[in-house]
Amino acid sequence: MSKEFAAMEEAALKAYEEDLKRLEGTKPAPIAPVGPTIEERRARDEQKRKEIEALEKHHAKKQWTKAFSGEGYPYYYNTLTGETQWEVPDGFQESENQSEEVRGYFQ
Repeated sequence: MSKEFAAMEEAALKAYEEDLKRLEGTKPAPIAPVGPTIEERRARDEQKRKEIEALEKHHAKKQWTKAFSGEGYPYYYNTLTGETQWEVPDGFQESENQSEEVRGYFQ
């Protein structure tokens, strides 16, 4: 190894040791969070999912319409989900318009 390189290496080592002594006992600055924590995001996302489910459930109840098969049997169609069923859906309330349409259908 050359004398110049050895001298540079020794100077660098000495500067490093001095830095260690100077920084001894100090703590690195804490890193401030940039946004919500993962737990906060998960809780917020779960809350939003529950709110969306409740809204969908609420609106799905209002989207049921009563119709009649070719044989005249009543069935129920959900215009939001496309679902059909023979039984009266939970929370179904027939509107006056639907009642009038049904009465007119059979007269």
